[in-house]
Amino acid sequence: MRIVLVKKGPKEGYDTEEYDGNHLLHHLLGAEIKVVRSEHQQKIFEETMEELKNTGHRPFLLRGSTPLGVAGYVNAMLELMSQTVECGIDIDYLIHASDSGVTQAGLLIGAKAFNPNIKVLGVATSRSCDEMYNKIAPLMDESIDFMKTDLKIDQDEMIVYDQYYGDAGGFMTEGKAEAIKLLAEKEGLLIDPVYTGTAMACLIDLCRKKSFKSTDVVVFLRTGGTSALFPYKAPLKANIQEKDMPWIIPPWSPTIN
Repeated sequence: MRIVLVKKGPKEGYDTEEYDGNHLLHHLLGAEIKVVRSEHQQKIFEETMEELKNTGHRPFLLRGSTPLGVAGYVNAMLELMSQTVECGIDIDYLIHASDSGVTQAGLLIGAKAFNPNIKVLGVATSRSCDEMYNKIAPLMDESIDFMKTDLKIDQDEMIVYDQYYGDAGGFMTEGKAEAIKLLAEKEGLLIDPVYTGTAMACLIDLCRKKSFKSTDVVVFLRTGGTSALFPYKAPLKANIQEKDMPWIIPPWSPTIN
């Protein structure tokens, strides 16, 4: 199967000087990569689909924000519930990184269906609370209809924290760097500066603010992203050495004009 990735970047055709992280993995897996400005992404999607059709292919445009994607995280919640039964514990909070809205929508539906006592806490990695609500709510409604259930989830159940990702998605912060180093040192667990690092920075801050009781069972959902550690080696090295970070905004960020 031919794979074409249309990714957002600082300029059209941008290619990193050093292949690293996800970018290296894409190339190793044989993907064709098109890097475009954010405002041109939809146009390039459409042009690429047409180009593939004209050359005899049958392309499928894969997007994550779909009811089928949400169903995956409903199943994840079901799996988590079976594990809690085996371990004999009851979860009070489930905290995770939230961006497209798919993960949070699925976990909210799953929690409502299997254990309504669980509070799902989403940590935004690139958007404000209002922007996240506007993504999650319609996606949940569409997914609930797709799954043919009659669940009702109110807006006050959609809990999102938006103060931990920096000024834009993928930006480096001291909180993320601290979370990454702490988890590696204390737990041997590697998290990334974009998604799981943002969520863990939030969890650490909530613990320091005593947002949880000592008896609360809090589950942190690690959604992957380890390969993203390596492109951030310069600011992470500076943090380890207790120096100022050489950059906060990644050179590949679409926010760079």
